[in-house]
Amino acid sequence: LQGSKIYVGSQTGPSLEFNEYSGENSNPHNIIWGNNRIDETSSYIYLIDGYKYFEEHGINLVNLPIKAVVHEHPDVIPSYADSSGISYSNMQSGDPSTSYHELTHSILFELNPALTNQVVHEAIAQFFEFHLLNNFNNKVLNDPATIKAHTIRYVVLNNVRSEEHKLGYAVDSALWKIKNKLGNDETVDLILRAVTLGNNGGISNFPQFIEKLLLADDNNNNLNDGTPNKITIC
Repeated sequence: LQGSKIYVGSQTGPSLEFNEYSGENSNPHNIIWGNNRIDETSSYIYLIDGYKYFEEHGINLVNLPIKAVVHEHPDVIPSYADSSGISYSNMQSGDPSTSYHELTHSILFELNPALTNQVVHEAIAQFFEFHLLNNFNNKVLNDPATIKAHTIRYVVLNNVRSEEHKLGYAVDSALWKIKNKLGNDETVDLILRAVTLGNNGGISNFPQFIEKLLLADDNNNNLNDGTPNKITIC
């Protein structure tokens, strides 16, 4: 499936070479792949919906389309994203959570290469994963207790072992609390502004991320007198 913004390919072995695609103009087509390609089709739809949401909030990437590949080899490692695109395991390609999470990682890699802190990277990816699930799939994730339960379930079901992922969920919960105070659009725009500001000096640790959030929230170029939402952010 190939469009101007998203490209989803399929492979049966360990190499990253695409061997099948169809479609054009950002519209999915099932004529070539048929019903046996439902995972790739689902991934394409989730990715294009997610990318359009970021576009609505002012994000326009230069290096398009975002490339994704669905592995059919049984031994391929779990889904991940890096600066070259998204790699799905065949068991996760039809899951909207995975698509929204890895899409966010992929966008962050281009939007701000200076965002090098993996905990913050994971936290933002998890935030938009949950947010887009709520936005597109009517998931109820609006209160801290629900977030905690969802987070624990996610950690257990996905067998998360890395400290970056575990700490990322804690930071994501804090971002979700900000969202409950400020609302959807204001929080989304705040995070995206902070990420963009991070190109000036980078985001290599959590305090720098908080600083960028405050800079993004500032309304008079003077952090010494606080920001409109400093208490909520800090």
